[in-house]
Parts: sequence; C-alpha cells; structure tokens
Amino acid sequence: MDGSGTLFGPFATVKARDYILSVVKKTFKLRLCHRRPKRACLWYHIGSCSASCIEKISSEGYRKQIARAQSHLRGNTNELIRSLSQEMAEKSMLFLWTSFKLGSKGRSMVTELLYQDRGEVSS
Repeated sequence: MDGSGTLFGPFATVKARDYILSVVKKTFKLRLCHRRPKRACLWYHIGSCSASCIEKISSEGYRKQIARAQSHLRGNTNELIRSLSQEMAEKSMLFLWTSFKLGSKGRSMVTELLYQDRGEVSS
C-alpha cells in the first residue's frame, strides 16, 4: 500500500472497529478479496460482495457504494437513509408500473384465451 487513502477513526476499541468494518462491508457489499479473481468468489455467492472485480456491478455503481460507505463512516447516516429511501421509492414505483403493465398484458392474454376457448371473437 502506498498510504494514499481515506482514514476513519479513531475507534474506541479494536473490537468496535472490527464490528463497524464488518457491518460496512456486508451492508455496502465492498470487495473483500485482495487479488482480482477470474470468477466470482464465495463472498459474492453468499451475498457479501458485489463482485466489482469481475464486473457484476458497474464501476459507477461500485463507486456509489463506496461513497455511501464513506458517508456512513463520516456520520452522515440520516442523509444516507434519506437518499436510500428516495431510491427505494423510485424503484418501487417503477416496479409497480412494470407489474401493472405486465398484469394488464396478462389479463388481456387470459381474456383473449377465454374468448378463443368459447369460440367467440373479441373486439
């Protein structure tokens, strides 16, 4: 290591530091391996890593995760929770809209099949 990085601390105890580090790694799915593997590691398969090393997440997405972890370590947890809540709301609206569209397509297909089964012609 060349020493160019961001340091966080001080922590009250080594145990507290290790606990916070483990929570941050699991929550933000930061890389745990030191070398760049050629395929997904065990950490990825058990859901503890985003596998940025084999591009299972975009570099922009991984940078966003790192920024969120840094924000949390700096104590900006309320801002982070607000940001994540907004992102979740946007994704849920997209999901609901997609589900609605898929539901209406499915409903149309069922209606069409029922008409065909009865020998009727739908308009």
